[in-house]
Amino acid sequence: MPKKQQKPRYNNTKHPHQSSLNEAHKHLENVFQSTRFRSMEGLGNELPFFICPYNPSWEWGVQKSIKMLMQTLHKKNIETLNINIYELCVELLKKRGVWEKLLTREVKENKEDFLEIVQSLLNPERHITPAIQELIDTNPHDILLLSGIGQVYPYLRSHSIISNLQSKACKKPTVLFFPGSYTTGASGNASLDLFNIHQGDNYYRAFNIFHFEV
Repeated sequence: MPKKQQKPRYNNTKHPHQSSLNEAHKHLENVFQSTRFRSMEGLGNELPFFICPYNPSWEWGVQKSIKMLMQTLHKKNIETLNINIYELCVELLKKRGVWEKLLTREVKENKEDFLEIVQSLLNPERHITPAIQELIDTNPHDILLLSGIGQVYPYLRSHSIISNLQSKACKKPTVLFFPGSYTTGASGNASLDLFNIHQGDNYYRAFNIFHFEV
């Protein structure tokens, strides 16, 4: 008889793969190649949404790591779709003909007023989520990657992106690369702390990718 597949195990302690970018890259490569991960097995009816927290000082190395992961997986016929939220926002603003105007206004407006202007132009529910959904629908993939979260702060908050995406996307394993920490308290509530400075206070239905054991 064929050997029965074990469900993925989750280790809630801090994982050694988070100690260096190289170790993190190896862990992600192993997880993404796992059939169980791509089949979304063992999630207990939860959404296949994962957070990949990393040291903010690794930012440029992480961007390079994502490209390398995508190339490696492509050679194994595993297709990934990487949506850089910052690049998406710039593209949307350019399409609407307001990008150059914003660059001019940024030096004239006070920070609070300029923040309100950009936030109104990049409303997650009206603008960002539909654009992401369109990319998801038009680009076949096995794994969805979301990056560029740190670059859109404070115009876009990670919790607003996550809450909107989780209600409309997540038909494939989705991994959000997050420059900061993702911790779960004794009560089960989770906190996303951007840059390890800005403390979150929201509940996130997401798994820490470093707790996924292949």
